[in-house]
Amino acid sequence: MGGLTGLDYNALPALFSLLGIKKKSRRELFFGLREMERAALNVWADQRENAE
Repeated sequence: MGGLTGLDYNALPALFSLLGIKKKSRRELFFGLREMERAALNVWADQRENAE
């Protein structure tokens, strides 16, 4: 098994601050980021399965 498991969310507060993203926008951005992460993980899982 093994492989990629997802993003490290610990950096998000600092990144949002650095980019000047207002607190009221962060929730929506976070959920969008999670959707993109889930899609990428699914693609990578499919690629692993097809490579075997």
